[in-house]
Amino acid sequence: MHGDGSHYVIHVGIGLEHLAASEVTEALGATHVTVLQGRVAFRTDCTLADVRLLCSAESVSLLCWLSPMPSMPAGDEAFSDAFRDLLASHVIPQAATLEKAWRIAVGFDVAEASSVPFRVTARRGGVNDGSCVSRQDLGRMLAEAWHDASTGGFRATARGYELDILLQ
Repeated sequence: MHGDGSHYVIHVGIGLEHLAASEVTEALGATHVTVLQGRVAFRTDCTLADVRLLCSAESVSLLCWLSPMPSMPAGDEAFSDAFRDLLASHVIPQAATLEKAWRIAVGFDVAEASSVPFRVTARRGGVNDGSCVSRQDLGRMLAEAWHDASTGGFRATARGYELDILLQ
């Protein structure tokens, strides 16, 4: 699934996922409904304002990219190179589309020249034995790539951000 302004994730209380899935299907006519622990991903042509009205939603996110994680090599340098390749081939090509979708969803002028301040929050699983890339490194790599690909449309910052990009 790639970001086009129609794919969302709502965060819900644990145990309420199936109720939330029913709600998005009935209230929004959602398709591609995927139930995850504490979240429901789906596609709808409804606006972000409509999605935010869901009773079961604690928070709402635009879904940028979802795919099974490919096998990644061990070791810091090899993993970093493979992760940068993954960003370049699957995530960054969506930067312009996602910038436009996000600006429309939250009411920013699409033609506005000012950059959108953002931060990246990275979460990672697996062994953290110090020989692999940290979540801070992953976040920094994505932030740098996203900023560069947006040609100034997004500006990375730790404070006063308008957009939080979650990398999980």
